[in-house]
This record gives sequence, C-alpha cells and structure tokens, in this order.
Amino acid sequence: MDEDSYFAFGTLQAEGRTLDVLIHYVRLRPPVQWGAPPFVQVMMSVLDREAGKSLVEEEVYGLDQTSLSCTELRLDTPTQRWSGTPDALRIGCDFATLKAELTLVQAGPALANLGTGLLPFYGEHNYQYSLPTMTASGSITIDGKRHEATGSFWFDRQWGPFGESLWRRFQWSWIGMVLDNGVRISLWDIVENGGSHAFATVLHPNGRHEIVDVEPLAIGASKHWTSPDTGNIYPTEWDVSIPQLQARLKVVPFVREQEIPSKLPSNHKYEGASSISGEILGQPVSGRGVVELVGEWK
Repeated sequence: MDEDSYFAFGTLQAEGRTLDVLIHYVRLRPPVQWGAPPFVQVMMSVLDREAGKSLVEEEVYGLDQTSLSCTELRLDTPTQRWSGTPDALRIGCDFATLKAELTLVQAGPALANLGTGLLPFYGEHNYQYSLPTMTASGSITIDGKRHEATGSFWFDRQWGPFGESLWRRFQWSWIGMVLDNGVRISLWDIVENGGSHAFATVLHPNGRHEIVDVEPLAIGASKHWTSPDTGNIYPTEWDVSIPQLQARLKVVPFVREQEIPSKLPSNHKYEGASSISGEILGQPVSGRGVVELVGEWK
C-alpha cells in the first residue's frame, strides 16, 4: 500500500479560547524510481482564533523509528500516538511546542465516500471513510501551558495505492464541512491530466448519503496567497457551487496563513480551518470545516 492515513480535525473550547486543531499521521511509500524508502510523516497544527495565529509542527521518520499494530488500532512514533476504537479513539502528541492528549468518541453516523468507501484516485482506487461527528475531551499544551479542552472532531481514514500519474504531477483539494444543521460534506476536487474531477458525499443526520457533482473549485477560488516559506501559491477563499443541491457556500479560512511546510519538499500542504456560510435548497446554512490543498500549487 502506498498511503496509509489517519487524520483528525476539530474545534475545541479551552479555558475561554477557541482552538482549531489538526492532527495527521501518514505512512507513504515513494515510487521505486525515486530510490527512497517508505517513511512516516506526522504533524499537528493549532489555530488560536482570538490570537489570529496558527502554530505548526511536523516530523518525518523512517519505519524503524515507528511501530504499527496489525491486530488493533495502535500507531506509535516518537512524537505521536494513536490507539483505541471509534468508541474511544485516543490521540497523543508530544512535539516541541505543541502537545495533546485527546479522546474522541463517535456521536453520529459514519460517512463512506461516494457511498461505498471507494475513491477513484489517479488511476487507482483508495479506500476512505470518515467519522465526522465525534465528541472530544482532553488537553492541549501550547508553549508549555496546558489547557483542558472539550469540543467536536472529524476523524478521516484513507489508504490504498497511487497510480503512476500521481507521481508525474498531482494536485487536489479536499474540504471537510461540518454544518450546523447536522449535515456533513466530504468534497473532493482532483486535478489530473489538465482536467478536474469534483464531487461530494453528503451525509445527513439520519445516515442517508447523497453523491453529487461539484463545480470545479478553481472557478470560485480567489484571494491567492504566496507562502514565504515554500513559494507555493494557494487560493484562500472559495465560492463552492453544488448544482444538484442548489448550494452556494462561501468558505473562508479564519486565518490565511495556515500552510504546513514539510521537511520533504514534495509534501508541503495547506490545511485551512475555515468558516462556511451560504444556502442549500433555499435554506441558509453555516458551519466550519477544513480545506486541504496538496500537491503542486505554484
């Protein structure tokens, strides 16, 4: 398997502060022609909305520095740990300036991307499911100061092979939307061979799935920002159109500067905690989410 990803994002209330937190573990196997061994990349970001500042930490490890259980959910690296079950998923982080001890508990139905959990991905199929409604409790430590925290999280799991076209050039956008009416949306826009394949899986509170086409995100993307760290150029505002739902949704990051620079040049990405507002089927909606931009954003 070329990719094995455990990804969680959410919003916590921590002693009067609103913190948007993202934690990611991904195991990657580069193509043979690169001559590079598999590795594990772990990261954590915390956006303090009141301070208007995003803090990011990332580490990369060889497989000999990590462990992965084949019989239970247990991932261990020097700075990040995952264990438990969906009834009590435990995540620990111990980076230099960011630390976390969180327990996530499933509180709503699962989302199977495209209704089946099979995701067409650069000439191959990946598997992807999400638990987009989880309660969260525990603590976040920033620069040595520990904060007790509670809130809600989205857990996402993806794994599978990569096609050859991904290694030639890849660029995708993914938006996880948590709407206040209980609807959850997993939206993909995968750019391949000069074209865009954009679609969304809509999960209703009763567990019903809708699979819908999405207008390519590039059409409604604006306010591009050039990262001073990597030179990547990211859009930082989106007008998302989903014709089948008569939906127009405005997605705006709480803070523009939310890139996660990597020690590996090909692994820079943008993870923007964002507000969402607009309407679906003539009804006003609002919420929050995360926008992920991966690949070549020059």
